[in-house]
Amino acid sequence: MSSRHYSFEEHPAHKTSISIPSHGITSIDSNVKRLVGLQCLNLRSNRLRILPIEIGELWNLQELDLSWNKLRQLPADIKKLKSLQRLYISFNKLRALPCEIVELWNLQELYASYNRLESLPVEIGNLKNLTKLYLRSNVLRSLPDGIGELISIQGLDLSWNKLRSLSAEIGKLKSLQELYVSYNRLESLPVEIGNLKNLTKLFLRSNVLRSLPDEIETLNKLQQLILSDNKLDSL
Repeated sequence: MSSRHYSFEEHPAHKTSISIPSHGITSIDSNVKRLVGLQCLNLRSNRLRILPIEIGELWNLQELDLSWNKLRQLPADIKKLKSLQRLYISFNKLRALPCEIVELWNLQELYASYNRLESLPVEIGNLKNLTKLYLRSNVLRSLPDGIGELISIQGLDLSWNKLRSLSAEIGKLKSLQELYVSYNRLESLPVEIGNLKNLTKLFLRSNVLRSLPDEIETLNKLQQLILSDNKLDSL
């Protein structure tokens, strides 16, 4: 399949939004750095394998959609996108997130499902403004303790990974409303899950749970609890 390079030279520097989905783009030019006024860049459903480091020069960028590409890594310079609020990188071939991603202080939503992620940055907890973290269908076997420092997180999707346990740190997520951990290998839940007083949805389908901690009964706001296909003796 032929390659297609895309240049941004025809776009005015003051343009605030560019959307180029489904154009078969395999690479983008370094002159993307000219677009200093850009706030939203949509490159989803292309064939990008790599990004130029100049992507980090888009200081005003608030939303970046790179989902449905062929990316195997993100440049460390992504840390320069200090205005970024929403990052879409689902459906790529990423094995890791650059540790520099934790420097995106204003990031609110990170969608990284359907990749090949084996781990998360140790300092993931630095993303204090993150409200949504979607990591469905990766190959995560454990979570860093820093996960408990995501003080603003409201939605956390860890479904379809290889998790055998959840750290007690999960109990620190006092803002968490939705927790999806179906289709993992969980054998038990930490008693600290009872600290998630704002939890409304807890999905635990298809794990190997044999029992639940009594503390789960204290989750007064819980509206949906999905437990099918486990090894529970009783509820």
